Amino acid sequence: MGKLNKLLGIVMIIIGVIIFAFFIKKIGVSDFLEIIKNINFLWILIALFLWIIHLLLVVYRFKSFMGIKKELSYYHVFKTYLQGFLLNYASAIQGIGIGAKIVLFKAHDIPVSKTSSSLTLELIYDLAFSALFSLGFILFFRKSFLSYFDSSIKSIVIILIVLAAIIFIYVLLKKKLTFLKEYFSHIKEHLIHKRNFTKATWLTIASWIIVLLVNFFVVMALGEIINPFIILGGLTIGMIIGMISFIPGGLGVREGVYGYVYSLSGVALNITLASAIVSRIISVGSVLLLLIIFEIVEKIKKLS
Repeated sequence: MGKLNKLLGIVMIIIGVIIFAFFIKKIGVSDFLEIIKNINFLWILIALFLWIIHLLLVVYRFKSFMGIKKELSYYHVFKTYLQGFLLNYASAIQGIGIGAKIVLFKAHDIPVSKTSSSLTLELIYDLAFSALFSLGFILFFRKSFLSYFDSSIKSIVIILIVLAAIIFIYVLLKKKLTFLKEYFSHIKEHLIHKRNFTKATWLTIASWIIVLLVNFFVVMALGEIINPFIILGGLTIGMIIGMISFIPGGLGVREGVYGYVYSLSGVALNITLASAIVSRIISVGSVLLLLIIFEIVEKIKKLS
C-alpha cells in the first residue's frame, strides 16, 4: 500500500506541474517573460514582507491550537511548520491528514493526536472562512459567474469533485474512522471555549486579509489594480477547489482559479494568470529561503 501511495503522490505532482505549465503556455512564454521583465519589484518586496507576516501569524494560530507552551519553542514550531509546508507538495493526498507535519512534530515528542487535531482545526477555520466568503461571492456574481467559464472548465471541476469524493470515501474506509477518535476530544475542547474560538476566528480573518494584500500588491507589481473583493473571492474559491483536487499544494489548480476569477475585473487573463503564478513563486520561494537561512544560522551557532 505504501508503494501505491507514493505512486499516487508522483502522479498528482506530475498532474499539478502539467496544469501549471499549461497556464504558462496559455499566457505565452515570451509574454510571461515580458510581464516579469516589467514587474515593479518594490511591490513584490512589500508582498514578500506581508507573506512572511502571514506565515508568522498562521504558525502562531497553529501553536495555539496545539496548546503547547514549554514543550516546543515558537522558533521550532515555525521551522517545523515550514518544513511541512514544503513537504506537502510531495504528499500523496493534499489537504487530508497532512502526514508530513505529523511525522515532523512527532520527532519533537508531540503526540500524533495533538498534531492531527490541530491540523484539523486549521482546516476547519480556513475552510469555514473560504466557504462563507465564496458563497457570498458567487451569489453576488450569480448572473455571470458560472456562465463565465467555458464547458471544459466546468467539466474539469465536476471531475475533480467526483475524484475527491472517491478518494475521501477510500480514506474513511481505510482508516475505519479510528483517526476521528484520536483527536476529537482535542477539537471539542478547543471549540467549546469561547475565548479560544474568538481568538482563532480573528487570527483567521487577519491571516486572510494579509494574503489578500499579498495578492493585491502582486497584481499592482504587474501594473494593474483589481478590486480586493474579487481577489479574495478568487483566493477562497481557489483554496476549496485546490483542496478537493487532491493535487499536492493545489499546484496549477489554484493558479487557474485565481486567474479566471481575477479576470472578472476586466483585467486581461494573461496578467491575472501571471499574477497567480508570481504569488505561488513568492509563497514557496520565501519558505525555502527562510529554511535555508535557519540552517545556515544553526550551523554558524554550532561552529561558534
